[in-house]
Amino acid sequence: MREVEILIIGGGVAGTTAAETYRAGGGAGEVLIVSDEAHPLYSRVLLPNAVKGKISPDKAFLKKKEFYPEKSIETLFGRVVARVDYGRRVAALSDGEEIAYRKLVIAVGGKPRAWDVPGAEAQAPLRLQTYEDAAAVAEAVRPESRLAIVGSGFIGLEFAAIALAKGAKATVLNRGPRFWTSMLGEEIAAAVQSALETAGVEVRNHAKVAERAADGVRLSDGSTVACDLVAIGIGVEVPMEPFGDLRGEHGLAADAALKAKHQDVWIAGDCAEFEDGKLGGLRHVVGNWTNAMAQGRHVGKALLGEDAPYLQLTQYTTNVIPGANLIFLGECRNIRGSTAATRVVEAGKKIVEERLLDGRVIGAILLNAPELRAEASARIQG
Repeated sequence: MREVEILIIGGGVAGTTAAETYRAGGGAGEVLIVSDEAHPLYSRVLLPNAVKGKISPDKAFLKKKEFYPEKSIETLFGRVVARVDYGRRVAALSDGEEIAYRKLVIAVGGKPRAWDVPGAEAQAPLRLQTYEDAAAVAEAVRPESRLAIVGSGFIGLEFAAIALAKGAKATVLNRGPRFWTSMLGEEIAAAVQSALETAGVEVRNHAKVAERAADGVRLSDGSTVACDLVAIGIGVEVPMEPFGDLRGEHGLAADAALKAKHQDVWIAGDCAEFEDGKLGGLRHVVGNWTNAMAQGRHVGKALLGEDAPYLQLTQYTTNVIPGANLIFLGECRNIRGSTAATRVVEAGKKIVEERLLDGRVIGAILLNAPELRAEASARIQG
């Protein structure tokens, strides 16, 4: 059985940053990254720009193959960890190979939720998670395409922007009563939907897909949305099965320092359900690129012996639709027990929505109000 000092499961930004930080800090132990993808690190954030033709696809890669041997980081690309035995400190791959470790980092990110309506896979729905997905979208979406986008949210917005960039027609199908129901309040949702419609994207709320038919998608009310292509943006799930008793409510359970309950095990990135010291100890999962990189850096320092809580306010910005510059700070979702308070700075254009829990501000969404970012951040952290 092979033995390594540090085993990192996941070759995305969190896992790769952890390895790079460990090496940059003088860590000399053997490091092995096991990744289910076949590529070196690339930016998922840049994939939509590659699809739109704003950058060449190779510009999405953040590391070349040479990076890993140069940093003495070994890799097993295209391999999957099937289970971890924390007592033995052994990870078993799906092909039966076992790898023993002294320290373990789990940074497996999230995987797109299955779209399980009848006929869903008959015509290869489009997704936007991997490099291969982006290549397929770039090839499939053409000026004459009619695109049905199932789900609102970050990926729904990206697909809408791709359709606009390529001159295709797009209809966003949102199950909830308003656009991006799980995140946006009524005022911001209405403004974002208006921006989409002004740009030429149709939005249909209360639209639950019942079937993928030959001529489009059939909705639960019996109507049909005609389309050539279906794009899926219904969120991601954390792959928890291989990691046994680390299963949390929405991710893999870690403490305020991103440590798991087993000795010498850390969790980082989109899969980490952690105790957020910036938000009064709120346990949650943060799924964005900036946070994943910061958590990877934190865990890399932990591998070197640093023992400290992870204290960074998560932030994310998207402005892919004209007139809808959105900034997300902290925990913005409509989580259990939380309420929202909205301040309209300019009707339909400039809006601030705060998320409150137990009397504390835990998050904020700013629409077209970047000048209020520092103020909103201070309220969350105060």
